[in-house]
Amino acid sequence: MRHQIQPGYGLQKYSGGQKTDEGGARAASEREQAHVPAAALESKPTAAQVQASAAAARHARTSRKPLTEAEKAERRAQMAEDAQQHTAQRKGRFQQEDKERGKAEAEEADEMARQMQRAAKANEDDVRPAFLDAVSRETFAETNINSVAERINQQKYYVQRGTSAAAESFLRND
Repeated sequence: MRHQIQPGYGLQKYSGGQKTDEGGARAASEREQAHVPAAALESKPTAAQVQASAAAARHARTSRKPLTEAEKAERRAQMAEDAQQHTAQRKGRFQQEDKERGKAEAEEADEMARQMQRAAKANEDDVRPAFLDAVSRETFAETNINSVAERINQQKYYVQRGTSAAAESFLRND
């Protein structure tokens, strides 16, 4: 005996929690077809096809007709002109840097001469030479230490006080 579909079994329709129609299994031909967009039914290209089309597009972009002799000569002339401008700009920059360096060296030499004159004058007057002040300012400028005494006091914990032999001789009572 074949299987018979009895009422109440199979596909049943409900609306608002109430059974609306006698349910039952229907054939596939009786079911409603859902609307599917045409784009979804089209086949998608494979990765190899995508790579091949990308390579073809690159080739199409990069391939161009060869230049004529006139165009080649024009480009060469433009490149030569650009090279001359670049060289002129570089020379100008180098000359400017040389001038600035010369000014800085001249100022440094003038400062050194003034310090030497002050030192010579200070030696005559028995006053501390000015270059020592400059050296101490440069030495302690980048720290919060204002004097040599503060520096010694700060570093006293890091000083190695001798070798073990010196320590042993210190403890001896000869």
